[in-house]
Amino acid sequence: MKTRLIKTALVAAVAGITLIGFAGTAQAEDPITTQDAEGTVSSKDGISVYNDATDGATSAHPLVLTAGGQEQYVYCIDLHTSLQFKHTYVEEDWETSGVANLGKIKWILHNAFPNVSAADLLANAKATLPDTYSEDEVDSFVYAATQAAIWHRSDGFNLRAEDSTKADDDVDAAVLAIYTYLTDADAELPDPGKPELAFSGSTTGKTSDKIKVDVDSNLGTITLKVDGGKAVDKDGKEITEIKGGQSFWLTSDKAGTVTVTGTGEINVPAGRIFLSKESLADPEKKSQKLILAGALVKPGEGKHAVKFTEAPALAVTGTSVTIMSIAGVALLGGGVALAMMFMRRRRAAAAVWGGDEDGLA
Repeated sequence: MKTRLIKTALVAAVAGITLIGFAGTAQAEDPITTQDAEGTVSSKDGISVYNDATDGATSAHPLVLTAGGQEQYVYCIDLHTSLQFKHTYVEEDWETSGVANLGKIKWILHNAFPNVSAADLLANAKATLPDTYSEDEVDSFVYAATQAAIWHRSDGFNLRAEDSTKADDDVDAAVLAIYTYLTDADAELPDPGKPELAFSGSTTGKTSDKIKVDVDSNLGTITLKVDGGKAVDKDGKEITEIKGGQSFWLTSDKAGTVTVTGTGEINVPAGRIFLSKESLADPEKKSQKLILAGALVKPGEGKHAVKFTEAPALAVTGTSVTIMSIAGVALLGGGVALAMMFMRRRRAAAAVWGGDEDGLA
């Protein structure tokens, strides 16, 4: 009986300490509702290149993806499959493509046309072209050289050293120089991953707190709509817009859930794969696999929610933690003292009535 009473007092005291000191903070990135970019492909005037293993020339005309009203160059990463221009192309992950050496191909993209201008790429490769060619023609030549280098990584293509193209000797020399420059570097870059409108931060807080929310850096300007509270900057000023890579804070003056919804443009980076929707639905309907050469933007939406609870009378920070720790120890000691006092009174009562303390009701 005595042991049971002491245990009861101790449990109550420890429970009090636990309630004083406990606070939960979770980190999460909320579900994304962003759709994949998609569009159609067209071709520009260009030249053909020669593989040293065959006599036939392969078209390396510039390919352009039109998506969401934007145009961006794409490259073929599937040399032995024909391109179906009537197919719709959709953004996909590297793993889905099944193409080898995508990290090395991405390095080529970041060091070649159009991410590097035609003039700079020629200079980097120590190549020159006569001034008689138009800007569009020069662009098509450096595109062909870049395409040949990409095929070298994706399909084992080797550009013929002599008569590399169906154009004249000046173009042959320039294309070969760029191809050699891009394939001599055995470097690679990581998978860019699927671009999303993502928020991250704590999902719980007190009404006295400002809860920090970080915004993914791969975004443009994001419009914020908040239900149940406010979005503020670091100085506490209410805001309705934020840029990628920045942070904001959620606040609420009452308990409840505050939800922020962000809408805006997401950057689709170079290196993202584009596959035919028709091919994905039916593998028999084959069309070339493509890789994005430059950046696109697409619309997206993301959400983040924080559950606010009423702030305690004394914030659990700094000196107050020490005070509460002392209070907890005092509470523990008080519980033990209470149990001992109760036991003494029971013994005294037993002595007066001539009874046994274990026999008391």
